[in-house]
Amino acid sequence: MEIELAGVISCQGCLGGLAPQAILSKAHSLVHYGTEAIHLTYCMRILCPYVQKYMKILKKAYPKVDIILGTHEPHDPVDKTKDSISRFLIQKIGQNIIP
Repeated sequence: MEIELAGVISCQGCLGGLAPQAILSKAHSLVHYGTEAIHLTYCMRILCPYVQKYMKILKKAYPKVDIILGTHEPHDPVDKTKDSISRFLIQKIGQNIIP
């Protein structure tokens, strides 16, 4: 069986009312080209307070597409991963890369 993999790796962050539209826009691009499954990232699984809301929105918009929470099993304990992501974001904010 031939598998084609596409990745969209960019988080809009917590955009409040705009986030669902941004997620649907990205999903639409994938569905348009025939995707059968969309995996929400591991970091969303452990960090995003809205991930269940986003899954519900995606499942409603694309009922024939499998919406899967997580891309892989964790390499590190959750607390270590959260700390690593926090340090990364603080560093980027300090460099004015993230507004």
